[in-house]
Amino acid sequence: MAKITKSALFLFFILLLFGRAVYSNTVDDILGDGFRNLKWGTEYKNISGLYERQMTEDGKVSYSRQPDELFFCNVKLDKISYYFDESGYLYSVILRTKGKDASFLVDAMLKRFGKSEDVTEQQWWVGPSEDCIYYYWSGKNTNIIVQHYLFDGEFVNVIITQNGRTPGGW
Repeated sequence: MAKITKSALFLFFILLLFGRAVYSNTVDDILGDGFRNLKWGTEYKNISGLYERQMTEDGKVSYSRQPDELFFCNVKLDKISYYFDESGYLYSVILRTKGKDASFLVDAMLKRFGKSEDVTEQQWWVGPSEDCIYYYWSGKNTNIIVQHYLFDGEFVNVIITQNGRTPGGW
């Protein structure tokens, strides 16, 4: 009897671990410590295919990468922008799409990451409005903010940022 109990207990733990790996949907479980194959803190000079895209009002520069897969959660993107700190280390990525893909992306992210955490004005200097809906997921290593703009043709910004850092472009 004890042998069956030990075997059953072992099988239970194996299934529990396997189930956690297959059905996990936390930000860190899905994205890890960065975006795709790039870890937060990767030096600019160590990433191939980057080229300068634009400079923000506060002097930050966004970069694009060639080639880059312009899909996220199986939804087509218009662009992906990579942000590096003053020392040249990756800390934020912004994805953008518009039109019907904007709603598809929000729906896909809600399915993939689950219910959004509450977004407060104190957290991100913004709050929900009739023109923009915010979604937020946080992890130990990575945070995601989604800005779903309902005006001007509808578009979405997905801001993926190293935890503890201000999003790129802000």
